[in-house]
Amino acid sequence: MSPQLGADVVIVGARCAGATLAALLADAGIRTIAVDRTHFPSSTVSTHTMHADALSVLRRTGVLGAVESLGAPRIREIVCDYGDFQIVGAPPPIDDIDHGLCVRRVDLDQVLVEHARRRGAQVIEGVTAAPIVEDGRVTGVRAAGDGASYEINASLVVGADGRTSTTARAVHAGYLHRQPSGWFLWFGYFSDLEPRKMAAYELYFHGASFFYVFPTTGGHHVIGGEFSFQEYPGLLVEGIDGLLRAFRGCDALRERLGDARLVDGPFVLYRIESFRRVSVGPGWALVGDASFFKDPCTGQGMYDALRAAELLAQLVVERSVSERPLDDLSDYALQSEREFGPWYRFTCRAARAQPMSTERGRMLRAIASDSALTEAYLGIQNHTTNPDDFFAKRNVARLIGAHA
Repeated sequence: MSPQLGADVVIVGARCAGATLAALLADAGIRTIAVDRTHFPSSTVSTHTMHADALSVLRRTGVLGAVESLGAPRIREIVCDYGDFQIVGAPPPIDDIDHGLCVRRVDLDQVLVEHARRRGAQVIEGVTAAPIVEDGRVTGVRAAGDGASYEINASLVVGADGRTSTTARAVHAGYLHRQPSGWFLWFGYFSDLEPRKMAAYELYFHGASFFYVFPTTGGHHVIGGEFSFQEYPGLLVEGIDGLLRAFRGCDALRERLGDARLVDGPFVLYRIESFRRVSVGPGWALVGDASFFKDPCTGQGMYDALRAAELLAQLVVERSVSERPLDDLSDYALQSEREFGPWYRFTCRAARAQPMSTERGRMLRAIASDSALTEAYLGIQNHTTNPDDFFAKRNVARLIGAHA
C-alpha cells in the first residue's frame, strides 16, 4: 500500500509557476506539497527573458536577491533591428527596477525550488503524478518514482506541469482558444561573443523571421530565432550548420556573431501552439503554461508564470483566511483575462509570422523617431503599456500618418 500524505494544496510541477506558488502558499501557513518529475537542477526550453515586471514578482516573493546572485548581466536596453532602422530604448521601470535578467533555467529553477523549501513547502523530485478523481472532484494525486509511491490527499490540486500538462488532460480541461504559430523556435548557448557596453535584449528582424542575442550567466549568450516555416522549410534537417548559416544570412547579426562558438544545444520547439484552457474546476486549478501558453516571440512566458502563481496564491490565501473552500476560484479566470488577455491576443497576432507590411513599417519608423513612443512601445514587453490601447485603430492611424 502506498503511504498517504496530506496537504491543503498539492502542486504538480515545480518550475517557475509551481515553485513560486508553493513558496507563497507555504509562507502563508498553507500546507503545501509540490511534486515534479525531474530532479533539479534541470534545464528546459525557454526564452529566458525577464523584464522588470517579472523581477518585481520575484522581489515580492522574496527571492530576487538569490536570482541576482547568479550573476546574469543587468539588461537595461532593448534593440530591435529592422535592417535600415532600429528601435532602441527601454521600457519604464517598475517598483524602481530598471533592468531585466536573462537567467538559464537550469540555474533559475533550482533557486526557486530551494526558496520554496525554505519557506516551508515540501518538494518531492523525480516523481510523476496523476490526479485522483472521485465523484467528479479531484481529491489529491497519486505520485510514483525513484522506487517510491505516494497518495497525497489535498483540498486543491494545481497543475503547474507545462503546456503538455498531464493534469489538464486528466481533468479534461477544455480549450478556450488555440492558434498554431507560423514559426518554430531554435536556440543555443554561445561563448566568445563580444559583450555590448550596455547589456541588451537584441532582436534582428529578417523577412518574416527574427533572431535574438541575449546575455546570460557564465559569460555566455543565448542566441536563437523564430524561423518562418515558409522561409526556412528544411532548416531543421540541416542541423547546426544550417542554423548558423541562417543567422549569418542577416547582415547585422552576421557582424554581431563574429567568432561566437556554440557550447550547448541547439534546442528546438517545433510545433508551437498558443492556447488558453479552462483553468479551474472541482478540486483543481491550472497555472502557468498549463493554463495558457503563447508563442515565445514576445518573451513573456516567465512573467506570465510568476505573476499567475502570485495571483492564484492570493486567491487561495483569501479563501483560507475566510474559511471558504480552497477550490472556490470562480473569479480566477476573470482576473487572469484582465491580467494577461491583451498580451495574449497581441502575441497571437504577431505569431502569424507575416512579413512587414508597408503600414507596419511606417508605424515602427514613427516609433523609432520618438523617444516617448519608443518607451511606450517597449512598455508592452514589461506590461506597463496595454497593447489593446497602443494598437487601437486611432493610434495606429496617427502613427502611420506621421510617416506617410
